[in-house]
Amino acid sequence: RYFREGNLLHQHSGIEWYLDAPDLAASSLWIPEDICLLQQLGDEHILTAASVCSPSNWQLRHKIGGNLNVIHDPVPGYEARLQERVNRMLSQINEQKLILRFNWSIQRGNELCWRPDLYPPDSNDGLYWRVERQTLRRLPITRAIVFGIRIYLESFAQLEKRIPAFRQQIRKLIDNLDAKQRGYKGLDSILTLL
Repeated sequence: RYFREGNLLHQHSGIEWYLDAPDLAASSLWIPEDICLLQQLGDEHILTAASVCSPSNWQLRHKIGGNLNVIHDPVPGYEARLQERVNRMLSQINEQKLILRFNWSIQRGNELCWRPDLYPPDSNDGLYWRVERQTLRRLPITRAIVFGIRIYLESFAQLEKRIPAFRQQIRKLIDNLDAKQRGYKGLDSILTLL
């Protein structure tokens, strides 16, 4: 339980957050999402600050200070198909509007901080459906955009109990991706397990 009496206090742990502290790191302790701040500098949105504990196959040191092209560099077709749309969408976000989107992938093992090199192709670790819940909101004073990323993992074993044809549906979903998209998501080695 939390309560506010001057500051925010988590009663069970005794952790106290000073509400006047402008610190991103302190803020990130209170929510399960990773937080990225995008600021518009000239015509570009730049990743200027972040607290990232659960990245999906990327490292903050390669993205911080970068524009959207740097951030989305590995995404197939980003510049040709998505760049203009993403820039327009970010420019139109206002303080009252929350944008919500989802992204998915499949991984071996249930680590929140995920990179495929942690689980080589011959790994016997189980498959997990990884979903990113992404939110974007503009801050009223700085006009920066807060990009929140929350990771949800569920094992294929659990999903198959609820959805008997789950593996067939996933196989069909993967088959509909082109080779570049499959490579980007690291799904080529997964196909043999379906």
